[in-house]
Amino acid sequence: MEPILSGDDRDEVKKMLDEALTGDVEVHLYTRHGSIVLPGEEPNEHGPIAEQLLGEVAALNPLIKLTVHDAATDPEPAKAAGLEGIDPAITFTGAGVKGKLRYLGLPAGYEFRTLIDTLIAVSRSDSGLSAPARAAVAGITKPVHLEVFVTPT
Repeated sequence: MEPILSGDDRDEVKKMLDEALTGDVEVHLYTRHGSIVLPGEEPNEHGPIAEQLLGEVAALNPLIKLTVHDAATDPEPAKAAGLEGIDPAITFTGAGVKGKLRYLGLPAGYEFRTLIDTLIAVSRSDSGLSAPARAAVAGITKPVHLEVFVTPT
């Protein structure tokens, strides 16, 4: 299988990660490798591409720990994570991160930078929020569900 990241891209990403990561990042990919494709349906090829891409990135730095969950053979991890039927879905956790960050879809193209930025933020336990924003968030007393949409436009 041909690599997704070119040699130059791989070297640049490795350099960024080596300079920026300070703590472990657990990355969980939820996909469905063994799914049956019904007549008239298109196979979802994003899961295998996401697995290869995440594998290539995780191989660049030992602080990134990748676990792949195949919902076709073991649906329980995806179900427990609330990610049933989403392929691919990725979660990120780190020592100083409360809750889980989720990325739904393939982090490729323009969204690849979002993947790298997320790995760095989770590793550093740094949300990137300003001091006033952190103070406002600290005052929240009830669970909050936030969604951030990434698009090049």
